[in-house]
Amino acid sequence: MVGIYLYVEGGGDARTSLNECRKGFRIFLEKAGFEGKMPRIVACGGRRQAYEQFCQKVKEAERYKDCFPLLLIDSECAVDTKYERGAMEEWNPWEFLKKSEGENWVCPEGASDSQCHFMVQCMESWILCDVQNLMSFYGQGFSPDSLPQNENIEMVDKQTIYSSITNATRNSRTKGSYNKGNHSFKLLETTDPRKVKEKSKWAARFIAEMEASIKNPNT
Repeated sequence: MVGIYLYVEGGGDARTSLNECRKGFRIFLEKAGFEGKMPRIVACGGRRQAYEQFCQKVKEAERYKDCFPLLLIDSECAVDTKYERGAMEEWNPWEFLKKSEGENWVCPEGASDSQCHFMVQCMESWILCDVQNLMSFYGQGFSPDSLPQNENIEMVDKQTIYSSITNATRNSRTKGSYNKGNHSFKLLETTDPRKVKEKSKWAARFIAEMEASIKNPNT
């Protein structure tokens, strides 16, 4: 039986934070409709580590035919529309990575664009899709007016995402200002996947492609 492996960016170097990363994505994906058919989630720490572990698993998949790996990383910047031509399944994330990261970031032999996915422009972009969840999490003192007003969350640059969530939470009386290590994956757990899919087309693509991979992992 072919197993689905999801290599995700996040969790740093500590075992505790890596476990929190796995838990956050697991609960998010369960709420997205994958409960009972979950991939094996591998928290990789850094972005480069996620890519390298994914590439190694692709080699194993080619040899043993017993697994189907997927990669989920921050895009780090907006994705140019030239990589989004046609239907979602026709998009070109590997070409985007090759252009933005240089020759070392190439699609490994045996993999396809359907296995490469982005959080655009970072995981916090997904979290900001669900403002109600942020309000519930941070409670009194949370300032939603400090969050980006751009309807297209994928066009909000990474630094603005970070600074806005810090400004919105600095007066929270229950949690205090946003702390990536302590808050990010707990927020991901409680974020509504439907709202993320509505506001992030790359998130919608990821969910759709993962559903397709689980139904038919050999394609």
